[in-house]
Parts: sequence; C-alpha cells; structure tokens
Amino acid sequence: MLKWTKAVYQPNGNSLKVVYPDQLHDPNVRAFLRTQELWDESQEYRLSIRNRLNTPHFCSLSKTKRYLRGREESSNRHRSRVDELLTQLQKQNFLFGYNSFDDGNQTFVPLFRGKDYTWTKEVTRTLSSTAQWRHDVFGAELSHRHTERHPWVAIEVIDTHFPDDITMEAWLKISSELPYFILFDFVKRKNYFLKVNEDKQQVRVIYFIYDGAMWKSGFRWNECSSALFKEKVSKELSVG
Repeated sequence: MLKWTKAVYQPNGNSLKVVYPDQLHDPNVRAFLRTQELWDESQEYRLSIRNRLNTPHFCSLSKTKRYLRGREESSNRHRSRVDELLTQLQKQNFLFGYNSFDDGNQTFVPLFRGKDYTWTKEVTRTLSSTAQWRHDVFGAELSHRHTERHPWVAIEVIDTHFPDDITMEAWLKISSELPYFILFDFVKRKNYFLKVNEDKQQVRVIYFIYDGAMWKSGFRWNECSSALFKEKVSKELSVG
C-alpha cells in the first residue's frame, strides 16, 4: 500500500477540505474522516486511514502510483483545433477511415463508424499500472459497448510536443489488447492528416495506432518508436 502525505474530502458536497496525517492523532477526527470519501490531491486515488503503532497515515489500496503523462500543449491554436474537432464530431454518425490508392484510384476504406458516440475533450485514461494520459479528444459508444465494432477512440492534436517513448509503448500495448484507436492530427497542417468531411459524414485519417502497431493509411508500421514517428512526420510537416 502507498502512503500519502495529505487527503482531501468534500463534506456534504461543499468545497474541498485538506487534512494531514498529524491531525489523525485525534480519535474524534479519525472517526469523522472514516465517514467521508477521502481522495488524494488529484482526486484519482481513494484513500483510507491506517493507525498502526500510533503512526496514523493515509494509504491507498493501489501498490503503485499512476503518473499523469502529457505533452503540455498550451497554444491557442492547439486549443482552437481541439474545440473545432469536438464540435464537428458531436454531430454524430461519422464513418472513420483512410484513403487507399492500391488500384491507382482513390478509395475510402472504412475503419469503424462512430454512431451513437459521446465525444469529450481532455479525458484522462489509465494506460498501465504506472501511467495515465490525458487525451485531447476521446470518444466511446453511448451504451458503453466496447467491441471491435465499437472501439474506444482517442484523438491526439499535436502542435509542438510529440508523445514520448513510454507513452507510445503504452498506446501500442493497450491497442494490442483492447479495441482502441489513437488518431493523430497536426495543427501545422490542419485537415491534412485528419479531415472531417461533414457533407459525406466521413473522417479521413492518415496516421493511427491500432492492434499494437502504428499505421499510415493501410500500411502497418511495426516497431515504431516516438523518435521515428517524430522524424517521419516532421519531414511531412516541412513539405506542407
């Protein structure tokens, strides 16, 4: 069990209050706090009180702490693009796919349909026993079905910060175990790497993670690392 240096609680739905271990020496305080929902400061971990050997402290049932990883994108154009995509996707029933030129002609190849999906921005998801990630946009089927036909969908809007190797490896692993798409959009070439066509009700993508691999349209890119991904995409961004 992990020990925590403070806990927060919200009595009767009011504002959050902070409590520290040294306050737990008072048996009345301990008794009261045991009736409250105690959380860590980020409100991600449920905490409880331990009072062994007269050394009271807060602890969680988790053996490890999941650290929030992120790209720290904060530009106005990043926020604007996230809001734009969210507004478009909330209109529902888009067919997601990529363009194929195998026969010399452009063909739209479907991946999945986002029918009856709910879309939200800045959604924190657990990636592994030690990591969490905040997706720019995340979508899931309204009735909570999670199958190959109704995959989870995350959209990463990249401006200046690419995902690091730990995050990339976590995405690849989780997508190999669950129906999970991570789609990539790049602010510097808006509507090129990911384009929402409201008239056709289609979302055309180029780069995406699925089934444990990075894909470029219909071509599987095994053993893709964060550095290789950044190098390849940066060249394409410089051309546009």
